[in-house]
Amino acid sequence: MSVPSMSMMHLAESINFSGRKVLAASCSVPFPLLSSSLLPDALLPHLGSAPWHSVSACADDGTIFSQSVVLRGIPKERQSCRLLPGTRERSSLHACGSGDEVLQRYLSALYPRTVSFSHLLQTPSSLGPTFPQFFSPYVTKDGFSGEEPRPLAAVVDGVPVMAALQASSALHQSLRSLCDQVTQQDIRRWVNVEASGVEEEDFKESVSELRRLADCYRTRNDETDDDSD
Repeated sequence: MSVPSMSMMHLAESINFSGRKVLAASCSVPFPLLSSSLLPDALLPHLGSAPWHSVSACADDGTIFSQSVVLRGIPKERQSCRLLPGTRERSSLHACGSGDEVLQRYLSALYPRTVSFSHLLQTPSSLGPTFPQFFSPYVTKDGFSGEEPRPLAAVVDGVPVMAALQASSALHQSLRSLCDQVTQQDIRRWVNVEASGVEEEDFKESVSELRRLADCYRTRNDETDDDSD
């Protein structure tokens, strides 16, 4: 679902259903788009797996229940493919009439059982003067993938970025691990706990709430794994 006018509060409520309140983050910086290619060309090789990587402290191979995906830095003229009469499209992505449709169809193909909200922006992510220049020499000044290395004195000023916030089953194990670590602690030994006014029963209730939150991300595989522990 394309969400050009959805408020942040509405988006958060739409993603975090069924008691889920935590999201994992992933991104692709820069988004791999050749200087001479269109958006469908860039997404087509990634129909098997998304081009982004997790930047959260959890795995990126879990079941995705819901997600919000933003792709920015794709000029209007490169968002979709205009076919000449009688020309056969390369894929279903190339048959889309707009960039929003391309992105949403891609997400539907990659995550057919996931509630996906998408947003496509033309403006790239600007990079400040202190941003580390860790990019490949074949990334152009505008952040696209080039065939020739950019001049040595040239820096990357902006990049196309694809980012996702996801309610993922991978969070179940991360939250459960956090619970296990916390329950092994004896808060009576923590110097500042008593001074802060935290009661032991309140602490135990908070841990229980965290465990209930972890259970919101369980899948059938997680239930099997938990039973075997």
